[in-house]
Amino acid sequence: MHHEMHYDGQSLKWDTRGKFKATSGLPESQLPKNQCVPDSGPIPEGFYKIFLANHGLAKDDGRGLCALKPSWGIQSISSGEEAG
Repeated sequence: MHHEMHYDGQSLKWDTRGKFKATSGLPESQLPKNQCVPDSGPIPEGFYKIFLANHGLAKDDGRGLCALKPSWGIQSISSGEEAG
């Protein structure tokens, strides 16, 4: 299955799924001129192929620090009543 995504530095538009707020890079390093700065700049321009799988609701890593377990897919983060 093929999906198109477009990231403009402030939002990610994903086919018919919608437009989502998004950012890349550390604060003060989110400008295109910083895309080659290791460990702080934004994702470099280019075309990427990404394997995405729905991994459901994000899970806590068990430390009780509101830290999420890493995942190699798309996760949902609950909020409001659903989050408790």
